[in-house]
Amino acid sequence: MGIEVGCPVCYYPVFFPLRNDRICGTYLDDALGMVQLLEIARALKEDRPRSTVHLVGTVWEEFSARGAMIAARSVKTDMAICILSPGCGDTPDQHGYNNIVMGGGPCVTTFNFHGKGTLNGMVVHKGMLEHLKKCAEAENIPLQRCAMRGALSDSAYLQLEDLGIPVLDMGAPDRYSHSPKEVTSLRDVRDTALLLIRFAKELGPDFRLERY
Repeated sequence: MGIEVGCPVCYYPVFFPLRNDRICGTYLDDALGMVQLLEIARALKEDRPRSTVHLVGTVWEEFSARGAMIAARSVKTDMAICILSPGCGDTPDQHGYNNIVMGGGPCVTTFNFHGKGTLNGMVVHKGMLEHLKKCAEAENIPLQRCAMRGALSDSAYLQLEDLGIPVLDMGAPDRYSHSPKEVTSLRDVRDTALLLIRFAKELGPDFRLERY
């Protein structure tokens, strides 16, 4: 068939709706972030916030986060939010892995660390977390929290840029991460976008960027 050792392959992409507002698809943990960026762009175009917002789709997040680093250097950002789906721990095969449940609302990562070769991780900026919690209350959106080992995202590298960039990780929970058929809740996806829209609109020049 012309397939030799070293030939790259990929899963055939699939997408279909499930019951109870859930969907199944390939690479949802990345694709959902792009969908949410589009929703955020639409909302902020209609009602522009006081702050300047850059919406970025990055590459190489699983390898080195170089795409995010170049973006931060290009726009000289003051803070960064990484939209990434955290894996659920509510299926039998993941029992006890974490406290994240599908349908429980967007999830914010308070801490993560990856020790295999990278020795890097992220601690959420307290001011950003408190601002996010206030926005969640105002929108009546439940907010899950998690702490993870063995995982990191673009924010782990962004926080080391320039003099240090305040960062926050959050996203709509998904099941079967990095598999051909990931599953997520459309309600969680929608609420994540709504929460980030409120976050951007409520930011003002008095926001404290210091960590302490």
